[in-house]
Amino acid sequence: MYVGAANIPYGVDELAVAGGLAGEPVELVRCKTVDLEVPANAEIVIEVEISTEVLEPLTAFCEYPGYTMMVPVPDPIMKVTAITHRKSPIFTPYLVGMIPSDDSVLHRSVLECEYYHHLKYDCNLPVVQDVAFHDSGGATSYCVVRIKKTHPSQPWQVLYALMGKDPVYGKIAIVVDEDVNPQDPEMVNWALSFSMQPQRDIRILEGRAAGLDPSSAPHTTPGKDWGYPPPMGCSALLIDATRKWPYPPVGLATKEHMERAIELWREEGLPALKLRPPWHSYNLGLWREDDEENARLIVQGDYIKLGEKMARRQTPVEDEH
Repeated sequence: MYVGAANIPYGVDELAVAGGLAGEPVELVRCKTVDLEVPANAEIVIEVEISTEVLEPLTAFCEYPGYTMMVPVPDPIMKVTAITHRKSPIFTPYLVGMIPSDDSVLHRSVLECEYYHHLKYDCNLPVVQDVAFHDSGGATSYCVVRIKKTHPSQPWQVLYALMGKDPVYGKIAIVVDEDVNPQDPEMVNWALSFSMQPQRDIRILEGRAAGLDPSSAPHTTPGKDWGYPPPMGCSALLIDATRKWPYPPVGLATKEHMERAIELWREEGLPALKLRPPWHSYNLGLWREDDEENARLIVQGDYIKLGEKMARRQTPVEDEH
């Protein structure tokens, strides 16, 4: 099922990939009425001939954007020539529609693997650490890439490389720093809120395709032009949500203190914690030794010493103030 949902490169044997995932070769058996081999342990095999002469319109059906598709696109008909199955076969449905669905979970896993490999290896971008396609975008439209940035050009290099793989996927594409979990919408929104400026860090890429995105054109648009109205087609939103300079530390207690708090929590027999990062403070480049000393005095409760230190730094109010 995973291989069936994946865009395996041309010339690569899909059954070989399935065997790689399973850790052993897929046993095959020849079909009864068509010249093909299929998995011998399949629950059900439906053998068909696809017509090259007759088309039939599709009826309404649910799709990954979370809406019912009602475009009467004509498809070739299939003539069933045989049905074989195991004893007491199990029919496994594959539900597509409003998220979360079988489709979104399966498609997300496959696309994340595909795009991670595409960016990190095919495009030679070792800064890429993780790729996340969110269910809220039908597991296709909303993509977040985590990178370990070493140069300011890298977020855009990653974003344009992502756009080059497929004209549909990644309608909203975001690059975040290595400490932001791309799978966590709250962390992604944190990066969008405080690590980017719209006038500087957002670009719109035109000439894209819509797939089944109902916002691209009225649902009644006929034929293959649906989703690609002239003159420029659809578009994608590219966002560099990485920090552009050193930031102050994350506003939480230190890891040492948080770990002690967790230890006390467990000693009290309280319910198990489900920690999600960030669960402790960490340095983001803008933290001086003087700041560290002040924090140490506060933690130790030595407010008098800290107050004396600050008092020595008092300055008179100037006229311009």
